[in-house]
Order: sequence, then structure tokens, then C-alpha cells
Amino acid sequence: LTTMHELLEKQLKDTIGNQSLELADELNDFIDLVEKTYSGLDDSTLVPNSPAVSILHFIPDPAFIINKEGIVVAWNPALEQLTATKAKDVIGKGNFEHINLIHGKRTPGLIDLVNGCDEIGEIAYGAISRRGRALAAEICIQDLGNRKSTNLWVQSAPILDSKGNTIGAIESLRDISARKQTENINLILYKISSALNSTADTPIFLKQVHESLKPFI
Repeated sequence: LTTMHELLEKQLKDTIGNQSLELADELNDFIDLVEKTYSGLDDSTLVPNSPAVSILHFIPDPAFIINKEGIVVAWNPALEQLTATKAKDVIGKGNFEHINLIHGKRTPGLIDLVNGCDEIGEIAYGAISRRGRALAAEICIQDLGNRKSTNLWVQSAPILDSKGNTIGAIESLRDISARKQTENINLILYKISSALNSTADTPIFLKQVHESLKPFI
């Protein structure tokens, strides 16, 4: 017979596995969108309010575009809401202002890496994956907009001209806080079950549970 502990272990693996598949599909969809919408542009079209750049306003996920020099040329309404920062206050700015507004650090981020930077700054990206020149990662950000903690799935891809040269980059941010909460709940239940199965001594059990829950407290 399957024990409760085994059921919790399976549930945890299924939750993580299903979320990983969903995020992989989302990355593929994001790459398709970038290739169909932005491939073959030139520097003259990658400017604020150009028809190509304005398409970003209709993307439901928070997203922005920078040019080759790292200057913000688009900041869509969904990102305005997420960051509590208006487009007019960030468009035209460089010096990693886009990363500063999202991560609270003026340093290269994932989008800058696909745009030609040699390295990412001190940002704690996790679960980094690559598809061609595109990159994706998870990140937990504190005090973003009006929220204490936000889990994001970040996707970045270069924008290429007709010769395949990078002329800028685009990044989208998907709020996966609800997914991470479900994953964490399953992980907590599994850790409690593991502690319960490992000892019959109540003080030891409570200590193990406390240690298991420290990352979530």
C-alpha cells in the first residue's frame, strides 16, 4: 500500500515537474513571439513609439525593450503596474535603470546578458535555462511595486536585424508567486512527513520540523 509520505513525495514531484513543463512551453512561446514580431528590424525602428516597439503595449505580461546601448525604448502598461513606475519616467534612460527599478540594483541583468554584456551582476537568478540565444530564469524580488515579495519567471531574448546582429533585447516578466506558493506548501508537507517518519521522539520531531520550515519563515 502507498503511504501518506509516498503520496506527498509524488505530489511534490508532480507539482515541480508540471510547473517546469509549463515554464518551458512559455519560453518557447516567448521565443516564437520575438522571432515573428521583432526579427529583421534595424536601429531606426527600435525607438520609442515606433510601430514595431508599440506592439509591446498589447502583450499581457509585463515587458520592456532596450536598444543595443542599453537604453530603455519601451515599458509596457503591465510593467508600469508591476513596478509602480510610469513608462515616461524610464524610457530614454540607461545605466541599467531597468534593472534598478525591478531588482533594486544598478547592475547587468538577464536582458543585458543576451544584449551583449559579458556577465550578470549580483542578482540571485535561479533555475536558469537557455534556448538558442534566449535565456530564462526564476527570481524572488522583495518590495517590487507595492508587494513585499514577488516570484517572477524572467524571459530575455535578443532582437536581431536582417543580418542576425543584435540591435537590442526584450524581457518579459511572468508573476509565478501562486505557483511557488503551491510548490512550497507541498514541500513543507513533505518535510514534515519526512521528519515524522524519521523519529518518534516529540522534541526531536519538533526540532526537525522547525529546521525544515526555516527557509519559509
